Amino acid sequence: MRNKIYFIASIYIAGVFCSGFMAIPLFAQAVGFNDTSSSDLVVSYTPKNPGPREHIEVTVRSISADLSQNTITWFVKKKKITSGIGVTSVDVQVGEVGVATAIDVVVEGKNTTQIGHIAITPSIVDILIDSSSYTPPFYFGRALPSSGARVRLQAIPYLIDANGHTLPTNTLVYTWKRNGTVLGSLSGVGKNILTLNPPHLDTQYTISVDVSSIDRRTTGTGNTTVSLTDPSVEMYVDNPRLGILFSSALGSQAFIGDVESTLHIVPYFVGVPSPEDRSLEYVWKVNDALVPPERALADNITINASKSSGEADVSVAVTSSTDILLDLRRVWNIIFQNGGATGVAGSKNTPSIDPFHTAQ
Repeated sequence: MRNKIYFIASIYIAGVFCSGFMAIPLFAQAVGFNDTSSSDLVVSYTPKNPGPREHIEVTVRSISADLSQNTITWFVKKKKITSGIGVTSVDVQVGEVGVATAIDVVVEGKNTTQIGHIAITPSIVDILIDSSSYTPPFYFGRALPSSGARVRLQAIPYLIDANGHTLPTNTLVYTWKRNGTVLGSLSGVGKNILTLNPPHLDTQYTISVDVSSIDRRTTGTGNTTVSLTDPSVEMYVDNPRLGILFSSALGSQAFIGDVESTLHIVPYFVGVPSPEDRSLEYVWKVNDALVPPERALADNITINASKSSGEADVSVAVTSSTDILLDLRRVWNIIFQNGGATGVAGSKNTPSIDPFHTAQ
């Protein structure tokens, strides 16, 4: 009986979206005692970006031979899972993040036996999204992307090499893509942050990033969809003692009990650092009467309800000189009452027909 010596080729790869891998072919080589010819096995798997504990299909093929008549045996973590003639593919569930799943395949022909080995270590690449759009103080949510705001994305990779070491973020190569197009000038070593200018036309686009070690042996992939939101406008009371009451936005109909009140407008998610930005223009109206510029201070309007009782429709329009798509409009029905007045708040028969004193 002829003795045989087998050489097992090993390769460790990692990949991902928020988990996953990148598949590349594996070439295994087997050498017989009296045979110096090389094997041409190729081991690969799909999908290319599975997550931790997901199922993948591992396939073995030969570049020059038909394996349909060969006996093929598969092992996962050294445990035999299946064997048979022409079994060129097998379903395998990978492990958790950072845990390698070792897969071995033995292909037996008439005169040769070839062995392939692959170890798959799931990795994660998270992508965080932020925007330069405006949100008020104490706002607990994140600033959402809009047509006039820059978008900032940060890749947070968790890649582990063949030795079980977590690779430092600043040593990895980042290749950013937008809708599949490589952003070459924004990619490179340590470039895990991507900043994009306002798109204006695209309301939704896909951003992906391929992350790899310098030697390309450990890789990962992350992707996300950036959806632009429509800015909105809310109104708050600016209390002289407590400041702007951001905890309670006024509804479409609101009661104001003070003799004089200042109302503050917040344009959420517009592409400016503050509501006082000079690129913004506010147009106020009360009961369809335009409030003279000297009566309005940018994003504020002051109610003087002295000797008045009734209700009025207060509207505001917000536009921008730098964002042609920005056009915010909203109307509030403000019901107010002076404690010394005899009218009933909200009554259509109250004597006040110009409670905000906009008449000239």
